[in-house]
Amino acid sequence: MDEARLDTPAAIDEHLTRVLTRADRARYGVRFVLCDHDNRVRVHCPVDEPPPFADGSGPRAAVAAFVTLLSGGQAGVRVLLVLTRPGSGAVSASDRAWFHATYDICRVAGVRVLGVYLVTPTDLREILLDDAL
Repeated sequence: MDEARLDTPAAIDEHLTRVLTRADRARYGVRFVLCDHDNRVRVHCPVDEPPPFADGSGPRAAVAAFVTLLSGGQAGVRVLLVLTRPGSGAVSASDRAWFHATYDICRVAGVRVLGVYLVTPTDLREILLDDAL
């Protein structure tokens, strides 16, 4: 993986624009981007076509599993969650579930969240707390 430093929203936007293909942006997926204590990218872990989670428990289980596996208990680990899907950049109920799961699970695990991003064929945006309420 490259040595990109995801220490600003502009750096995250540039990195995601560079690494996500048109096909990535047009399919339903979740991508966990693990970074070190200096916000340098260490690994991308894409999950294409995750199953639909009607009750909201699926995002929590997925985030918990990946954060536990990817962080390995190391101090200073950071994670960026990227949601990809076709359609508009409007935040959906599913996007909100992923946002809350990411922040809740990472807080408990002591993993810093660099952000939750939504990427569609035509949009790339950070999901903010106001979007997730």
